[in-house]
Amino acid sequence: MKLSFRDRNFIKQLKFSFVFKGLTLLISFLLVRYMLEYLGTELYGLWSVILSFISWILFFDLGIANGVKNKVAESLARKEFDKARRYISTGYVALIVFSLCVYLVSFIVSFMLN
Repeated sequence: MKLSFRDRNFIKQLKFSFVFKGLTLLISFLLVRYMLEYLGTELYGLWSVILSFISWILFFDLGIANGVKNKVAESLARKEFDKARRYISTGYVALIVFSLCVYLVSFIVSFMLN
């Protein structure tokens, strides 16, 4: 069975994705060991909490980035450039509002912690 270009490209990207995920896992295990040696247990715990919150914010952007990407691609395919600009600016505004909310919550909570 002969695969189309899109199928071959998809399979190639899938293979690279598995390789990169494996490398990421290996590097994270190595980093934990060296960070524990360098920082000690108390500072490592603090930094791991901070980095976990930052990664949550990066990964959970409420689907705004993917939604904007899909709508912009759809608008550009229809040659509706003004609509695409509106989607992009709306996406930026939504991400800024989301970031400000996270910042305000973090700012308020920081005063409550010792």
